[in-house]
Amino acid sequence: MKFGIGGVNKNIKSGLIGIGGVNKNIKEVYVGIGGVNKLVWQKPSVFSPADIPNLKMWLDANTENSIIKDINNRVSQWSDLSGNNNHATQTVLTKQPIYVADGFNNGKPCIRGVASRSDHLINPNINVGINGTTGATIFTVYNHYLASTGGAYALSDNLTSVNRGFALFTWNGTAYSKGPLGFSDITFKYTINTNMITSQRWGSNAETIDRHKFWHYGVLQGANNPVWDTRLYNKFIIFALTSNNYPTNSDIAEYIIFNRALSDADRQSIENYLMSKWGLV
Repeated sequence: MKFGIGGVNKNIKSGLIGIGGVNKNIKEVYVGIGGVNKLVWQKPSVFSPADIPNLKMWLDANTENSIIKDINNRVSQWSDLSGNNNHATQTVLTKQPIYVADGFNNGKPCIRGVASRSDHLINPNINVGINGTTGATIFTVYNHYLASTGGAYALSDNLTSVNRGFALFTWNGTAYSKGPLGFSDITFKYTINTNMITSQRWGSNAETIDRHKFWHYGVLQGANNPVWDTRLYNKFIIFALTSNNYPTNSDIAEYIIFNRALSDADRQSIENYLMSKWGLV
């Protein structure tokens, strides 16, 4: 859209227009035509995961001010961008993962977990409200950069026992989607040190067919029909399956939780956003 400014037509893309000596962020421009206001320009919208209802946790390594780290880039907190304060933390210095400013695809940032140090971040009382009546959808952008047996994350009712809830588990070239009771695995093969985007969806017990589905880069890897119980999944760990088992050598760039089973359209919107953002198209 072009506006006459100082006798010259200017092409306005950002929506910032100087009014009274102050830049104003303009979203829409109307012009009176024949006594009726007509919309002649609208600022292009930018998609965000927050546009979709029931966002409960959003960790994004590309938002550096959401990461609390020391001078050696050891991460003590990865802050939640969903507005629900579901932060992931680690107070033990020797188990804190590392922020790497250019460690992911195309020189983008990530948080790096090292299995030999048992690096992990936790939230022992995460407020995501997931149980057998809600369903869940979880997205992970990561790279299992060095062979190890470990969990990209787990969401369960217990931080010390395996197979207690949802998980993304990587075992030297095979990725496992687990849940909601830690079983009912769906798997696919991958190459070590390859960037991945996974989507895991679990419908509530009200669904009768294929409650559990697992996608890689938007391609369905499998489906099955596990049964939930009544437990509340309120304990979260990232870079491991438990606080003392199955740490992983992984770079994690982004992690998103919804406490409902997203529609295919909503899931694809998130997947397209992640692939474009991280240059993984």
